[in-house]
Amino acid sequence: MNRAFTEKRDMQGGFKQSPLRLNDGLGAVEEWNEDAIQNRATKLAHEAVRVWSDTQVDDHRRH
Repeated sequence: MNRAFTEKRDMQGGFKQSPLRLNDGLGAVEEWNEDAIQNRATKLAHEAVRVWSDTQVDDHRRH
């Protein structure tokens, strides 16, 4: 959908109503601009570290 962020946020089934945890907080964003995108990227990066920080990965690469 090529629509304005606020339209996507406020529409039926939009970001404000999204059941996806990935979209948490987007319903409260007033403007989708560089600062909002950077803030979201930082939030998602911190969440990724939290979720995957305890993950153990075996290194099976051969040298």
